[in-house]
Amino acid sequence: MTIDLSGTYFIREIFHIGGVHGSYDGRSEFLNWDNCKVENKTLLKDKDKVVLHLKREKDDEQGKVAVTLKPEFSNRVDLLTNFFVNKEVMRHTLNELKNFKITVQ
Repeated sequence: MTIDLSGTYFIREIFHIGGVHGSYDGRSEFLNWDNCKVENKTLLKDKDKVVLHLKREKDDEQGKVAVTLKPEFSNRVDLLTNFFVNKEVMRHTLNELKNFKITVQ
């Protein structure tokens, strides 16, 4: 049985956005969803994941966060590609991103 998931969703309803981690110089505990912005992104197709590279402007501290599809959307890898690769996500905080809307058809 296939469930129809078409409709408009907040990003936070479709994607799991992990915690900020992987600071390059060990200060990741000071990075959070409000004080750093997306600087770059990497699509890992073999892992069905997007890695967002983050940067805090005041001191250039860097980190990253993994974004994956929630289980109910796991067969829709195209959503990762369409939103995170084609949509302009640069220069937004994670809190801003989670409130973006996406239409699923």
